[in-house]
Amino acid sequence: AQMHEILKATGQTGMPEVKPILEINPDIGAVHYPLGMAYRGIGNDAKATEHLEQRENADIRTEDPLLDALNELLVSPNTYEARGERAASEQDWPAAIAEFRQGLELDPENAPLRHQFATALYLSGDRNAAITEFERVIRTAPEFAPSQYGLGVLFQENGRHQDAVRLFRTALQAMPTDPSVKIRLATSLRQSGEPTLSLEHYRSVLAQDDTIAEARFGEAMALIQLSLYREARDRLAAALEKYTDADSNK
Repeated sequence: AQMHEILKATGQTGMPEVKPILEINPDIGAVHYPLGMAYRGIGNDAKATEHLEQRENADIRTEDPLLDALNELLVSPNTYEARGERAASEQDWPAAIAEFRQGLELDPENAPLRHQFATALYLSGDRNAAITEFERVIRTAPEFAPSQYGLGVLFQENGRHQDAVRLFRTALQAMPTDPSVKIRLATSLRQSGEPTLSLEHYRSVLAQDDTIAEARFGEAMALIQLSLYREARDRLAAALEKYTDADSNK
């Protein structure tokens, strides 16, 4: 069906590039598969079956113009997304940004793709552009929690803690067990003058995993803000002993 739509969009309801190649070399098995799928897409099941049954006959030649043409025709947002992810895995942010941008030209409302684009911009150091892209995702796909979280991180780093709290709370509704969201939310609550509320989230994280040092430290800081100095000291002392024992057992 995808092949049919491509051919239809380009005004080609037949297979003019494929047939000459088969006439030159009818044993090219790899050509039969896309040709068979194209026939299936236009409803010609008989021809589709004929070509699909021949698809394993031989390998395609190394330099095959059909393969190049098909690769060009089948370029999609997913293609650029995959290329961008590969570049991002190598921390090649300019290349990742370029690939994600090309994918978005084909599908501007693709929320996951735009989120990755925004993340690559942020990691490349272009924070303002990242904020713009995260905000666009939230406008067009407010249910997409990763961008709520990503924008919250940027606001938190910029000292906009009340805005960050709003975003982290929205993200937490979709990711209720994610410790990173809880810690971020607790930190911005504490920085916004809400240490009691922040304790709830720090302790929720510690209930999941009491070895997360960031949550233990945040809990102590919230206790200090509440003037509960002895409890804060006891919590930190217990944590220090726990982490020291853990390191000595490695």
